[in-house]
Amino acid sequence: MSYKFAEKAFGTFAHKLKGYLFGTKSKKRIAMCPIVEDYGAEMMWSTSPSGVRQGTHIHCLMRLPDSPMDHKDVVRRLWRASGRRCGDPRVNCPGKDDWYVEIDTEHDRAELTNYALKKCKDNIDGILVKFVPIRASI
Repeated sequence: MSYKFAEKAFGTFAHKLKGYLFGTKSKKRIAMCPIVEDYGAEMMWSTSPSGVRQGTHIHCLMRLPDSPMDHKDVVRRLWRASGRRCGDPRVNCPGKDDWYVEIDTEHDRAELTNYALKKCKDNIDGILVKFVPIRASI
């Protein structure tokens, strides 16, 4: 997956998600940290009946309003509509729902945040920095 494609697909997704949650003219932002896992390398998985497939995927930590689980189907639908090569979690992760996880315990927060940071450490080029909201002041 090229960085340009990941950037474009994720930008489209982030824009559509923001519009869905807050309206297209809203100035609100969604705090998110998208990371292309194994950027620059090909990843293999064998969930397809036709055998081994290759691909790359994006992990994203997001702060969504209300209960994040209320937005699961919308996130999946908007992701699929963001680019013709954006995979469907129901196809690529058959029988599993762990593609979308609510971080609701201290253990989950530590485990998933550390995983994202480890991926950043391994390859900082895979972070889609452009879509992380920047605050002028803290």
